[in-house]
Amino acid sequence: MYPLLPSATELVCGLGLQEQLVGVSHECNYPPSVLGLPILTSSRIPSGLDSGEIDRLVTDQLQNDEALYDLVMGQIDGSRAGSDCDSGAL
Repeated sequence: MYPLLPSATELVCGLGLQEQLVGVSHECNYPPSVLGLPILTSSRIPSGLDSGEIDRLVTDQLQNDEALYDLVMGQIDGSRAGSDCDSGAL
């Protein structure tokens, strides 16, 4: 599984299924045991900006029908992901 929302990662771990996780989003930091998993997303908004700059960039991206995040699917280890695309939670 590769949940792309922190709350989904927490839910999977809470259900005792953490060993089925192949990766997590760049925002996932809980539970701490997921911190070593591959990061499968990245933000197109640079870090370190003030709230006004973030708002301007997000607004521009959305007005231009552009994504806010990128998938980093090359991080998935094929041996753990398996061959069944339905095994993920994209």
